[in-house]
Amino acid sequence: MRTCRGLIDYQINHFLDRAFELTLSPQFICTHYLKMCEFKEYRVDPETLYTKKILADKPLEIQSNDFLDKLYERVNKKERKTLKVVHMSDLHLDLRYAEGSLKQCDSVICCRAHYGFPKNPKL
Repeated sequence: MRTCRGLIDYQINHFLDRAFELTLSPQFICTHYLKMCEFKEYRVDPETLYTKKILADKPLEIQSNDFLDKLYERVNKKERKTLKVVHMSDLHLDLRYAEGSLKQCDSVICCRAHYGFPKNPKL
């Protein structure tokens, strides 16, 4: 949990800066929440319009809501071989990693010798 806390502490200022730039800016709040003023640069499109914009340049066969249903029907009709897959993402190389070091600390990245080693190696 401390690692999560460290990550939050590390990222919070970037998150708040972005949040205040748009959705918490005085102009946006005045226009969309209070409805007391109108700033043209802030326009909220309905999600259906957004979806249509995304799908506009896609093949016709995937533009309907039943695309996935049709895809599964087509796939289920065929005999398929079962695959075992390992999916790894967001890998990091930590050159200061120390085997057996504390995995919980007050930093974003733990498991380093300078954070110490647990008295109980099972922790």
